[in-house]
Amino acid sequence: MLSELAVVWQMENTQRGGLHMCANSRKDGPSIFISYRIADTLPVADRLAAELQRTFGAEAVFFDHRTIEPGEPWDSTLEGAVKGAAVVLVLIGEKWLTEQNDYGRRRLDVKGDWVRREVETTLLHAGSVIPVLVDNASPLPKEALDDLPSIVEVSGLQATPLRTRDWDGDFRALVEKLTGLGLRPLPAGDVSARPSSRPATPGPGFDLGEKQRVLNTDQFPRNKRRFDELKRVCQRGFVIPFVGAGMSKSAGCPEWEEHLLNLCPEAGLDQDAMRQRLEERCDYEGVMHDLVTKLGETRFNLDFERDFKPNDDFAGAIIRLPKLFNCAAITTNFDRVLEMAYERSDKAFVEKTTGRGPVNAFYRALPAGERYLLKLHGSLDNAAERVLNKSDYDDAYGNDGNIHFDRPVPKLLKRLYTSFSFLFLACSLSYDCTIQTFAKIAQHVGADSLPHHYTILGCPSDTAQKDKLEQRLADAHISAIWYPKGEHNHVEELLEFLTY
Repeated sequence: MLSELAVVWQMENTQRGGLHMCANSRKDGPSIFISYRIADTLPVADRLAAELQRTFGAEAVFFDHRTIEPGEPWDSTLEGAVKGAAVVLVLIGEKWLTEQNDYGRRRLDVKGDWVRREVETTLLHAGSVIPVLVDNASPLPKEALDDLPSIVEVSGLQATPLRTRDWDGDFRALVEKLTGLGLRPLPAGDVSARPSSRPATPGPGFDLGEKQRVLNTDQFPRNKRRFDELKRVCQRGFVIPFVGAGMSKSAGCPEWEEHLLNLCPEAGLDQDAMRQRLEERCDYEGVMHDLVTKLGETRFNLDFERDFKPNDDFAGAIIRLPKLFNCAAITTNFDRVLEMAYERSDKAFVEKTTGRGPVNAFYRALPAGERYLLKLHGSLDNAAERVLNKSDYDDAYGNDGNIHFDRPVPKLLKRLYTSFSFLFLACSLSYDCTIQTFAKIAQHVGADSLPHHYTILGCPSDTAQKDKLEQRLADAHISAIWYPKGEHNHVEELLEFLTY
C-alpha cells in the first residue's frame, strides 16, 4: 500500500567537500524518505517524522496524502520524492513481510505495491536504504525475499532498532547514522526553523522545597518521577494537552456534570437519581439523552449557548497553556475559553476542527508545529458536528456498546494516542466513551508500543475509589500526578513548574 509519510528537507547548497556531501548532494527532492505500511507501523512513522522535523528543520516532514494538494498527480509526486531522497528509512514491523491485500495475496508480491516500489526505486537510483526494525520486528531473512531479486538486497543491510520503550536512545542512534551520511541537524540554538511547541524558557529557577510541596511528594511519592518524565516529554514538544470542562470554571462555565444536574428540575427528572447514574455508572450519554428527550432538542439548544458563554475576565490554570503548548491542543469542551486564552496571549489558533469534521489539516499541523485546535465533540455554534446525546455518541463511537475504530472519533483518537503523549487536564476521566476508547487502544496496541500519557488529577479521598480510578487509568496507559482533592490551585502551580 502507498506509503503515507515522507520526510522532506530542502537542504542548503554547499560545495563539495563540506558537511553536506553524501546525503544532501543529490538532486531536488526530499533528503529523508520514510517508507512504511499503514497497517504495520503508521503510529511510529508519525512520531518519527515529527521528531526528525524537530531535529533537521521545520520543513522536514511531508505527509503524502495530507500534503499533496487535490489535483496533484499522486504517483509521480511520490516517485519523484523517492528518487530525490538521499536516504530511505524502511520501517519494518511484524507485518511488513506478510501483510496481504483484499484478495489474500502478499502485498510485496504485487508489482505495484508502493512499499516494494519505494525500495526498488531507491536501490536503482543509488540511494541509501536503512531498514528500521520497529518494536518487536526481527531482521529480514534473505530467503524471505529470494523470489524478489529487485529488493532482496535490503535483507543484507544493517538494520537499526526503533523501540517505543527505548525511543530516546534508539532515535539518537538513528540521528547519528543520518549525520554520518552527511545530514546536518539544526544547531542547538537555532529554534527558528523548528516548530515552536516547546515550553518557553523561564526566568529565574525555583526552590526545590517549593516543588516538593506542590508535588505533595510526602503523600504521593510517585509524583516526582512522573512529573520529571512529563517535563522531559514536554521539552521535546511531544505532548498534546487534552483539556476538560474543569479548565473553564474560572470563566463562569459549568462543569458537565454540574450542567446536566442543573437541567434536571426543568426537565422534571429526579436530580438525586441522575446524580447516582452519573457518579456510579458514568452514564453521561444516557442522562443527556433523557434530558433532551424531556426538554426537546429545540428547547435544549435555545439556552445551551447561553449556559456556556464564558466571562471575558478569567484567570487560573488555563492561561498557562499558551506558554507551555504553543502548538496543537484537544478539548472536549463546547465553550470558547481555551480559544480565548490563546487569543489573549497573541497565539490564536490558526484553525479549529471537530472530531466529526475534516481532520486532515489537524494531522498536518502536528509535525509542522502549527496552532490547531481539535474540538473533539464539536462546538457551541455547530450543532451538526456536536457529540452531545446518545444518538450522537452512537454515530461517533459505535452503537452496540463497543468502540468501533472505523467510526470517526475512535479512528482519530487511535491515530493521535499512539503517536503523541497526552496530558489530560481538568478531565474527570470517568468511564465514558472517550476513556473506553483509550483503554481499547492500549489493549489492542500493547503498552510497550504506546507513548506514556499523563494527567494532573485530584485524588479521591476514598481509598476504594482511588484504587478503581488508578486501575482505569492504568488500563488506558495514563500516569496520574495527584494532588489533594479539591485543591485545584495545584494544577496551575504544576503547569508553571513545567516551564522551568
